[in-house]
This record gives sequence, structure tokens and C-alpha cells, in this order.
Amino acid sequence: MNFKIVLAVLFVILIISFCYDNFYTANLISGSYSYDFPLAVPEGPNEGDKLILMNNGDFKSDTWGRGTYKIEGTRITFNTHELGFQTKLYRPFFLGKPRISISSDLGYYFKQN
Repeated sequence: MNFKIVLAVLFVILIISFCYDNFYTANLISGSYSYDFPLAVPEGPNEGDKLILMNNGDFKSDTWGRGTYKIEGTRITFNTHELGFQTKLYRPFFLGKPRISISSDLGYYFKQN
């Protein structure tokens, strides 16, 4: 009996952590972000760039200027008049503040302040 309860609790924790790391809303990710890595991605950020995400779907960035963003699961798309840039949202090890991945191979990201 105790084994079934422990198994059920672990299953619920697994489902909650999966949802916590894979579903984002504008209210959850809104705020100020900074990029502190030396790599400059084509049409991407440079070291020290700031990104501000607002609840209404607008953003302001040192890199891309002003525009709108759209969240679909873990994907986030930034759109301006000149370009569009798509990347992913994630949390390190299912914990902490959301990060916006810039180069997943190198581990470069915008971190929330």
C-alpha cells in the first residue's frame, strides 16, 4: 500500500515538473534579461545586451530594437519590421528562472535579472 502511494506522489511530481518546464506564459517570462557571453550570433545579441519582455507581448532590446514576441510551448519568436528570430525557453534542471537560449550548443542565453 505504501509503495503505491509513493509511486503516485512521484508520478504527480514528475507531471508537475514537466509542465513547469514546458509551458510558459507572458506573465511568467515578462521582465528584464541580460546577455553576458562574448559570442555574437548573426542577428543576435552582443555581450552586455539587455532584453525587456512586457506582459502585452511587446519587447525592447539592445539587439533587435522594439517589436513583438509570441510564445508557443517552449518556443519564443521575436518579430520586428526587419527580422524575425526564433529560439527556446528553458529552466536549468527544471528549477530557477526561465532563460532564453541563444546558442544551445555553447550554453549561451539571456538570463532574467
